[in-house]
Amino acid sequence: MQSLSPHVHDLFLSNSMPVRDADSFLYNAPNLGAVGVNRGASGIDGIISSAVGFALATPSPKGSPPLTAVIGDVAMTHDIGGLKLLAESKRPVVVVLVNNDGGQIFNFLPIAKHGESVGFEEFWTTRTSSLDFSKIVSGFGVDHVKVDTYKDLSEEYSKAMKGRESIVIEAVVPSDNVRAHRDITKSLLPKPLPTKIQYSRRYNGPSRTVLLLHGFMGSSSDFEPTVSDLQESLPDTRFISVTLPGHFPGDNNRPSYDLESIASSVWAAAPDADAVVGYSMGGRVALELKRRHPDLNVAVLGGATERNPQPSNSTADDMGDLEEFVDRWYSAEIWGGVKDRDCYDTMKEKRVASLKSIGRGVAERVLRESRNQRDYDLSPTDLYVAGELDKKYVKVMDGVEARTAIVPRAGHAVLEEAPPEVAAILAPWLGGIGGGGAAAPLGGDVIITRLSFKTAPLDPESTENFARGDLAHRTAFTVEVSSAADGVRGIGEAAPLNKLHPETAEDVEIALKALSSSVAGGGFSVPLESLDFSTGAMARVVDEMGARAGLDLEMLPSLRAALESAILMLVGGEDFVGMASAKNGGTMRDAVRYNTLVSQQGSSIQGGGTVKVKIGNLEDVARVDEISGHHEAVRLDANGQMEWDESVDFGRSLSHATKAKIDYVEEPLSFVEGTPLGLRLESLSDWSKLTGLRYALDESLAFGELAKLDEAALEGCGAVVLKPTLIGFERSWRIARRAKELGVDVVVTSCFDGAVGLCHLTWFAALLDGGEGMHGLSTFDRYGEGVMQGFLESVVLLDDRLGVNGAMNYLATYAEKR
Repeated sequence: MQSLSPHVHDLFLSNSMPVRDADSFLYNAPNLGAVGVNRGASGIDGIISSAVGFALATPSPKGSPPLTAVIGDVAMTHDIGGLKLLAESKRPVVVVLVNNDGGQIFNFLPIAKHGESVGFEEFWTTRTSSLDFSKIVSGFGVDHVKVDTYKDLSEEYSKAMKGRESIVIEAVVPSDNVRAHRDITKSLLPKPLPTKIQYSRRYNGPSRTVLLLHGFMGSSSDFEPTVSDLQESLPDTRFISVTLPGHFPGDNNRPSYDLESIASSVWAAAPDADAVVGYSMGGRVALELKRRHPDLNVAVLGGATERNPQPSNSTADDMGDLEEFVDRWYSAEIWGGVKDRDCYDTMKEKRVASLKSIGRGVAERVLRESRNQRDYDLSPTDLYVAGELDKKYVKVMDGVEARTAIVPRAGHAVLEEAPPEVAAILAPWLGGIGGGGAAAPLGGDVIITRLSFKTAPLDPESTENFARGDLAHRTAFTVEVSSAADGVRGIGEAAPLNKLHPETAEDVEIALKALSSSVAGGGFSVPLESLDFSTGAMARVVDEMGARAGLDLEMLPSLRAALESAILMLVGGEDFVGMASAKNGGTMRDAVRYNTLVSQQGSSIQGGGTVKVKIGNLEDVARVDEISGHHEAVRLDANGQMEWDESVDFGRSLSHATKAKIDYVEEPLSFVEGTPLGLRLESLSDWSKLTGLRYALDESLAFGELAKLDEAALEGCGAVVLKPTLIGFERSWRIARRAKELGVDVVVTSCFDGAVGLCHLTWFAALLDGGEGMHGLSTFDRYGEGVMQGFLESVVLLDDRLGVNGAMNYLATYAEKR
């Protein structure tokens, strides 16, 4: 009947066998409308009357086909009086009367096998062969037709569904109900369905096999970007990504799928799998496999622990436009605003294409029949991952015993939004798996067992205005992380600068106490890959540390940078700079050059290399002309204080000799907060053309913005100036790499940091450009010997250079003294 009606039609199911058969064999009907059942599975009184009432109560536009009611012969005898209602019904009802001479439902009971020895035929069967349904039905003025072949049933049912009168179609079927169901069930038992082997590599040496399961509306290709990254770090691993049953073109015409049959099918693709990684709905399947195979290593990405908002069993006809449906779907809170991100258009296109061919109801079935997360025995070595913006499943983490990890700045769609980050989380976990062995804990390379800090004043000797903020009355926090396993330590510095950093010294101190208490309550695992800035591992580690302590470290950037540098030093050990260089493809030299600095009120007649001069108005032209005569190169920093006319006049008023020496002007224009990047760049480009000077972009440029630009968009740009102790080391590295791709120089500058902070900035600047560039790291000369004790002797070299080895030695010595 499902295949015989081309239109969406409503259905009423009798209790007893019809509702049970429909539950087993009718699921996922593409043209099924409203479905009604009287009182669940049992109770066969009043079926015809209920069907008529359901037909009248269900909205049916003009021209809709009749409602179909499926009823057994015994149930018909229990509501013969209902035929009067059927004859009078304003909406036609096509009653399919299944006559197998008594329903035979009791034949399914164990007592049936005892036969006549217990009087089964006499006391349990409910034969109806003595009844003539034709006469009974006709007596109420309702049309009746009797069929005994599928061909006849097809013809009569198709004809009735086009008509406008109620009718009873009596379908005489074999009475051996048990055998018929057994044969049907056997033919529908889960078989290995076709699986798309997306990745399959075999090696002679030791290997591991990982089965990958996508989510609803997805396919095996969803894991491609993630696996591409994973294969670099796990070359001995065979990845098998399958397309789940219910997601092949034409699967909407296949029999029903439930969680167990799907699990059986996908396991056939890789019965030797050492681990299963399941995303969203695929996570449900992974958990079912874990239940069957307790030793299996399981990773769940955005794991379903309770019913998500899922599409109904509605078909495309009544669902409306598929694109509109997908937009509604991804508007749910768990997606964390994915519709606003760059990946959404491609993601939407794939999902719409998928919906056109798959059985949409498969997700609803899996979610309805799967167990709650807490019914599964997840082991401590299993892995549970959620996107930071997916608040629902981040909260679920509190209730699981497995290792957990958060994908920063991503919602539920982690495979689409953050493949490299997902790969970076999975890599160390999978790395500990092989030949069926247990997975290693996430990370596991270094365990932070202690976090401590000490404070010191960071006051300059001079009160000249060098920075946006107030340099006086500052506090520097030296942060130390250590591991009890080998006694290794790492140190970093947080020195918030008023009006530059959003946090205060008091904020940092409170946060450090919370972090210290959190780490003391349980060690914190940090993977070796944190040294590789391209993986995003450092951001995840710091985010997780903050989350465990109840902190949002994005709001504490000086502390975030301090933690990054301290963790880098801890994980890399004695040669952490060399390891960072090797991991990030740098060519490290033994020193970096720096420019000297002149405040807005100051002057410099001492000859030298490059000087950076703070400016603020047109009156500074003469001072800049004077200073430039004593230096090889000049960099200007307006700190965004000048309006358009004044800034253009300033540039035009400089002497030709001075202009020839100017590398760039940092922040030459004042912009209203929130001005789009495109408008800023257009204005800066126009400014450059009018003045003949190049400009520099500052740290306010986000990596996401820079990633969208091409070389033409940066016309007139002389450099990107980065403050790692404001925006973080990993983020600075990503911006710097993209800037280089666009042919723009990178300058590392300090936030008037103390000795520890400057040491980290020294090696980082050398990492970015191999020591070739000129960086803003001369702020040490604004502090006295008390603040810079040991730094001047160890790190500061002749000819405006800072030594990388000296910086490393200073950090090592400082850590030992603590």
